[in-house]
Amino acid sequence: MKKSNQFTIAGQQVEARNKTEAQETVLEDLACAESEGWSPFTVSAVGYPEYGIVFRQALTQWGYITVDGKHQDKPLFCGCTHCIGSKEDAERSCRLHLAQIGYDSDDPLKTGEEFILNEANRKQHASWVNWQNRYKHFRSLGHTDSASHIMASGYTYK
Repeated sequence: MKKSNQFTIAGQQVEARNKTEAQETVLEDLACAESEGWSPFTVSAVGYPEYGIVFRQALTQWGYITVDGKHQDKPLFCGCTHCIGSKEDAERSCRLHLAQIGYDSDDPLKTGEEFILNEANRKQHASWVNWQNRYKHFRSLGHTDSASHIMASGYTYK
């Protein structure tokens, strides 16, 4: 097993056997970043004031933040930046996050699924919406938060 060391090259933490290999890794990452581009982009859906901004955080990392656009005079940024990895994963995660923010249990037309582009993620979100609806149902019957959570998850509460 070859020993690797930590190097900081141009502000990037790199694990490599030697400095030359670390520099080569950073150059490869930079070339990849140049081919993908550096421009941030927004993710939104018609009928929803929420939106996300997907952006490059480092040579090999993409992340996103969500924005509550309900208050157009002063949009509210989510309190955290989500560092995901690839550009595609960051966009997918941002879309799922926005779908959850956009979901409104009091409005059956506001499921949030308009943010989601592929079937696998649509199924994942539908499962989450179904859980939310089950939870709301149990709360409306007078069960506690904990009991409703347990029952919505499919467990029996005694």
